Amino acid sequence: PFLGEDQTVCAGTSVSLSASGSSSACPTLPTNLQNGLVGYWPFCGNANDASGNANNGTVNGATLTTDRFGNTNSAYSFDGVNDFISLTPSFFNNGWNNYSISVWISISQLNQIHQTIYNTSPHDGEAFSWNHSSNPSKFVFWKNQNTSLGAWNIFNSAPMINNDISADVWTNFVIS
Repeated sequence: PFLGEDQTVCAGTSVSLSASGSSSACPTLPTNLQNGLVGYWPFCGNANDASGNANNGTVNGATLTTDRFGNTNSAYSFDGVNDFISLTPSFFNNGWNNYSISVWISISQLNQIHQTIYNTSPHDGEAFSWNHSSNPSKFVFWKNQNTSLGAWNIFNSAPMINNDISADVWTNFVIS
């Protein structure tokens, strides 16, 4: 585990992070990873924010499932049609200039078009998706710099170069 005093990770370096737990206990983050944290969703039977900032999610159709460690009720499964977890609209549209988002995903149907990992609504902030029709078989990140448009500019999307992914394998993405 990362127990160092330094809380800075520089470009070109890596840090291994781990959280342990069981189906009966919710994992907690080390104190040194909580500095500046605005949301932490370990999905311990719900979509509540464990950071202490009350950015709780509202589950809409998604069902609890087993996480990457084999813990039951510690991840969510989405039907690919209309399931989602919503946060307050201001969470992503808050004017932050420097931040990171880390997600663990496992995709079972790689060929299904436009699988959204996260998205703002209205669509004037940012989004991260797999296999969008504008960039097939790629992960794509959108950051709308002109929120007055009220919609995405898919021509300014940023497809990620390394798209090696296998079905039903947990993969971690960090967007900074």
